[in-house]
Amino acid sequence: MERDSVILLFFALASCYGLAHSILMVASPQKHKKLLIWLRTRIGRSRLEYGTGLQQQPGLHLEYRLAGLALLAICGWLLTEAVRKFMTTK
Repeated sequence: MERDSVILLFFALASCYGLAHSILMVASPQKHKKLLIWLRTRIGRSRLEYGTGLQQQPGLHLEYRLAGLALLAICGWLLTEAVRKFMTTK
């Protein structure tokens, strides 16, 4: 496997990771926040309790979903470009 193909593969995997987060942000902001807290506690970089940071002001779900939608568009575009480039290098 060429070096460029390996780089494109890692780039595509990172784009998929961002795509999964953005889909969850759009579908359910509350579940996405719980996932982030779970990931942070598993990695060990955070000392947050499970319920900490989940309280949110009313109306902020719209901004969270819009941010997820923007991230979805960007990661989707990056993923399609990575796949297109990977297909043309073969």
